[in-house]
Amino acid sequence: MSFVFEKYGYTIAWIASLKNDALAARNMLDNVHNDVKFPAGKSDDYIYIASDIHVHNVVIATIPSGHSHGVAAMASLARDIKAKFPDVLFGLLVGVASGLPDSSC
Repeated sequence: MSFVFEKYGYTIAWIASLKNDALAARNMLDNVHNDVKFPAGKSDDYIYIASDIHVHNVVIATIPSGHSHGVAAMASLARDIKAKFPDVLFGLLVGVASGLPDSSC
């Protein structure tokens, strides 16, 4: 089986901070692009899943278990997505509500 790296054509980034969030996101997909693999460098701590929902190509991004899942880690992941996937038009961030400011103040 041949794997390809395709950073173009993914217009939606779905950032899931925890493993359970990523599994829930994966269950929403129409198809997983199993033939697309994203190369990981020595300092790359992120996991990407290539997929689609209806006519939209989606990349799900998450951080492996055991790594920091705080606001700074999510910001770093978002920066990495922008660098690796130039066609991303917008992103969804799920599972990090604890990083939102307290609106009761």
